[in-house]
Amino acid sequence: MEELRKIQNELVVPKSLRNKFGNYDYRSAELILEALKPLLLKHKCLLTLTDEMVAVLDRVYVKATATLRNSEGAVVEVHGFAREALTKKGMDESQITGSSSSYSRKYALNGMFAIDDTKDADATNKHGQGTTAPVQPKPQAPPGAPKITTELRTEILALLMNDIFSAAEQEKGAAFVDSPDTTADNARKFLAVIKDRVAQQPASKVTPKEKLIEDTISTAMIEWGCTEDTATAGICEKSGKFSMSIMTVVELKKMLKGIEDGTITP
Repeated sequence: MEELRKIQNELVVPKSLRNKFGNYDYRSAELILEALKPLLLKHKCLLTLTDEMVAVLDRVYVKATATLRNSEGAVVEVHGFAREALTKKGMDESQITGSSSSYSRKYALNGMFAIDDTKDADATNKHGQGTTAPVQPKPQAPPGAPKITTELRTEILALLMNDIFSAAEQEKGAAFVDSPDTTADNARKFLAVIKDRVAQQPASKVTPKEKLIEDTISTAMIEWGCTEDTATAGICEKSGKFSMSIMTVVELKKMLKGIEDGTITP
């Protein structure tokens, strides 16, 4: 889409917000949208953002979809993911979901509009530098080196949401994949490292509820003659819950019995 190429080229969103606790600068989804609106109007494009809750085992991810449409009806979609924390100090459940939504939307926008690591205006401010030694430029990626793809970036960010990675590691990982100097080759090496860390974490003990969820899905697969994904989706639909992990043990037992005796069918 030619309009998308032009918007990517014209869009600049400085990291104008400051996290005093983590001592780093960042940009928010709101800042990106603010900078995008005049460009969308200029190039006659419509941008929409939607969220979808995706259950992966016992964890829930917010999947954000950024959709761009031009005046001729051409459409481009990019997804971003963020996992809901089980708890977060100072936040209730709705605020946790809202925080995950903002995070996933920001990375969907980053992927859509190829938002780079453009330096803030303060980075070029010479005031007060005096005779301080000049800052050495960061090494650049070799000319022509393949850049990281949206799919590779999304896979890395999803893995970084694992509990074994600290908040600092997640921030550094996100900064790495967003850097214009990150090549596809370096990203694949980084992905291999974090996959290895995830694989090496000790196997967790299955709780009675997790075992009940597995039994319910297995029974539905057998009784309904379907795949695991179809069984899971069917159970959630019948229970009225978007994830089996939020069902109570009583609800799960009732669902399992109903599938076994044929009173609950697909």
